[in-house]
Amino acid sequence: MHLDCQLVSNGIELTAAGYRDPRVPDLQADAAGWRLLWQVDTDLHGLGIEWMWGDMGKLYFWIRSEDLAIGCFDRVWVLVQG
Repeated sequence: MHLDCQLVSNGIELTAAGYRDPRVPDLQADAAGWRLLWQVDTDLHGLGIEWMWGDMGKLYFWIRSEDLAIGCFDRVWVLVQG
């Protein structure tokens, strides 16, 4: 997901064609700078409120390390798997 965040934050779609974009190799080097900020799982029985992301999936909130260090949360990216 580190690479996915790096790509979408630089305008590359997460499609087969996007992963073949000529900019991908250069962007891969900085992908390690992304950190998982928060993960929200599907919850069908927890707090009395049922929520489901996709098909029993999860939400992943990602942030750049330097943004986290300065408390800048307006560039957080959310990825859904499920």
